[in-house]
Amino acid sequence: MRRSTVIVLSTVLAATLGTVTAPAVALGQPAPAGAAAAEPNQVTNLTVRQGDGYATLAWTPVDGATDYQIERTPVDAGGAAAGPSVVVGVWRPNRQVNNGSPTFADAGFNPGDRFQWRVRAMLVIGYPTPPATPEAVAATSPLAINCNVHGNEPGDREACLIMARQLAFGTDARTIDLLSHSTVLIVPTINGDGRAANTRGNSTGQDLNRDYSLIRQPETAAYVNMLREY
Repeated sequence: MRRSTVIVLSTVLAATLGTVTAPAVALGQPAPAGAAAAEPNQVTNLTVRQGDGYATLAWTPVDGATDYQIERTPVDAGGAAAGPSVVVGVWRPNRQVNNGSPTFADAGFNPGDRFQWRVRAMLVIGYPTPPATPEAVAATSPLAINCNVHGNEPGDREACLIMARQLAFGTDARTIDLLSHSTVLIVPTINGDGRAANTRGNSTGQDLNRDYSLIRQPETAAYVNMLREY
């Protein structure tokens, strides 16, 4: 993690989040995108098309975006929020065949009700420019932090996320100096299956702390591979 760097990955979290949004409203039929503020890296041309029990969102991709977060909010006839917003999915360019025309299908809502959708583009930002390759990261004397190895110890994950926030927003000279020439790689939850099931081991019952010599489990294999690359 470089100073003021923003990136969210499936296995590695590096500090602060920077997002941009654009709204679109649908009521049982096709609806155009709402006007969005003119900001850099703004999601544009967002449309929502109502289908039979689902809605299809489409937008113009933002150059350099690593993820897009899709949020749905119930609204009243005046466009004011009528309930809590829900993040209904994440669209990742690196998992799609056609990156130039992103679309997302949303379901699980009552057709005929009124909703607003927002798409947030998530980007890597920072100064100096964050290293973009494993080789570049390795050249910065990186530090890896592995959290929540036991799924029934959720405090570990929360501590990692708090630490990431403190590193991202810290203003003391020592933190700024360290992050200016080093990279911090944070895995908030290496044992995702154990966290979901609230069990010490992973989905096979293996205590991942005991697997770093044989490396038989996918979680430890992925972490060791990350260490080798970075």
